[in-house]
Amino acid sequence: MSYKHGIYAKRIAGDSVPPEVSGPLPVYFGVAPVHQLENYEGKTNVPILLDGASEAVSKIGYSLLWDDYSLSEAVFAHFMRVDAVGPIVVINVLDPAKHRASSDTTATLTFANGKAEIADDKAILSTITLTGKTKGTDYTVEANDDGTAVIVRDLTGTMTTAAVTYRKIDLTAVSVDAVTASISAVLPNVYEVTGMIPSLLLAPGWSQNKAVADALVKAADKINGHWDAYALVDIAPTAATVTAAKAKKNAEGRSTAKETPCWPMVTDGIRNYHLSCLSAVMHQMVDAENEDIPYESCSNKILAGITGLVVENSSGDAEAIKMTIENANELNAVGIRTALFWGGSYRIWGPHTGAYSSEGDNAADEIFDCSVRMVRWLGNTFQALYGDVIDRPMHRALVDSILNEEQMRLDNLVSRGALLGGKIRFDAAATPTNDIVSGEFALDVDYTTTPAARAIVCRYRYSGSGLSKLTGGEE
Repeated sequence: MSYKHGIYAKRIAGDSVPPEVSGPLPVYFGVAPVHQLENYEGKTNVPILLDGASEAVSKIGYSLLWDDYSLSEAVFAHFMRVDAVGPIVVINVLDPAKHRASSDTTATLTFANGKAEIADDKAILSTITLTGKTKGTDYTVEANDDGTAVIVRDLTGTMTTAAVTYRKIDLTAVSVDAVTASISAVLPNVYEVTGMIPSLLLAPGWSQNKAVADALVKAADKINGHWDAYALVDIAPTAATVTAAKAKKNAEGRSTAKETPCWPMVTDGIRNYHLSCLSAVMHQMVDAENEDIPYESCSNKILAGITGLVVENSSGDAEAIKMTIENANELNAVGIRTALFWGGSYRIWGPHTGAYSSEGDNAADEIFDCSVRMVRWLGNTFQALYGDVIDRPMHRALVDSILNEEQMRLDNLVSRGALLGGKIRFDAAATPTNDIVSGEFALDVDYTTTPAARAIVCRYRYSGSGLSKLTGGEE
């Protein structure tokens, strides 16, 4: 048995139907346009907590070129859409000092109304120089609002043209290995840096790669040896049909209870979003409505502003597709989340984990995403609440205190419908004396999560009893 020092939570097999932390914290891995900041040092492979659009732009930059700068999608989805919801943590893997071209780029700028534009989103801001001019005295540089170019402002009011030199970032140098390495090495730092427990793990634009998705799922268990999270991953939009998406899911083994695979992408008519990203937004919104308790799925929640679904065609362009409820349910039946037009709006559709199969035997506690997230939240919360108990004298009064407090918490969750049942106990008779002597105590919790109302069938049967009204008789 491995040595333990600290407070832990462990999930064990249930019988037939199988569980205060801050709100859900999505952690995003990807690329941010940090090279468009005046100082990009300390912005690579570190957790950065964001709680609003302006803060995000100042800390990691922003670009509407989401295919290149995937973390900008997360910033927009959480803070620039209809309803702002956060916080989030972003971990950028782009290092402008390392991922850059081997030589400088030179060009001639033409000034009009005191400014010129470098039409290059890859220009490293700190490397931009104008021949014979002094930055800060003769000119300034800043990324434009879209993050697609750099604005050079003439402080002298005399420039008409100028020779400019700069170095570009090289996005081709940012590899899948860089993302997977960051997931493994940097995720454990989130709690120490932010003081918050990571609960959702994502890498939109990257998680459609099997290695990245695998890394997210693997990392979801026992972060720092303690915290359990949940992964939201994408099936590549190059899978252009329902059949192809199902095949892709099977081929890549997206079948664990720690993840929800999402397909396809969705659009607002201007921007295309990964469904994993909008799922995280909706999880935060739904949890917030439930006092940050994750017992409700985000499935069947309206995706504000979304106007359709898209895949990637053979030319690499976005192509609109239609999704019938039959198609959507075919995906749900194998544990794939999608989106569906219903009741005048597009909605997230799919409450299951990747482990679910309508044709297989499903562990009762692995059917719904909310069931898995709920038990992980229970364990995380227990550890957060009772961490200070560690190394205190464990006498019977302290045992009873923990049991009473936890039972009250479980009863409260039952009373609000977050659980159907919950009971905690300490079985001293079943606890080895050696464990007690060595200071290791085990508490057991039996719990019943509240299942999602996946299907409601109202059965209509014709009856001739009403005909009596027509003939004047009694019913």
